[in-house]
Amino acid sequence: MIKTEFKRIAKKENGKLSYKDQDISIGGGARNPKLIYILKIEHNGNEISIVNQTGTSFIANINARFPVTKQSLDFDLSTKPHLSTLFSKTKERFKVKSNNPNIAAFMRNNAGLDQLNALANDTSFSPSINGSYEKDGYILRSEYHLQFSNWTQAIEPFIQFYRSFLDEFGKQQ
Repeated sequence: MIKTEFKRIAKKENGKLSYKDQDISIGGGARNPKLIYILKIEHNGNEISIVNQTGTSFIANINARFPVTKQSLDFDLSTKPHLSTLFSKTKERFKVKSNNPNIAAFMRNNAGLDQLNALANDTSFSPSINGSYEKDGYILRSEYHLQFSNWTQAIEPFIQFYRSFLDEFGKQQ
């Protein structure tokens, strides 16, 4: 079922899917399956790479790299615990730290991020998303665990978020 869902998303998003299926010895003759799904999507000359690993670890990593822009785009988005939202006026699970007001405005108005926030409200989905400069450009990174039901439902909103981020901030300014 998971492989079928990845194939559907790859076809819909015109991406390239590969996967690795291997068993890992965990001692005593026991083996643990390890599946890695890798989905690569091109958007405006930039690659969005989605890697989901199951088996001994259940983790997803999403990355996109693009050339350095003139404006500062560093940010960190973290997920607030469910308990803290019970006593909050807003049900926003995401907290954004950035010195750039355009980043904060973008995050507040992004449809893909809204879908991810709704998923975080309904499940134990708790991503960490950040953007930072490295020597060869800017990298947008996301990481989250896959230990919640139907974890494939986060993939398409992430693709939407990454595409809109690249559209908004990926062009040379």
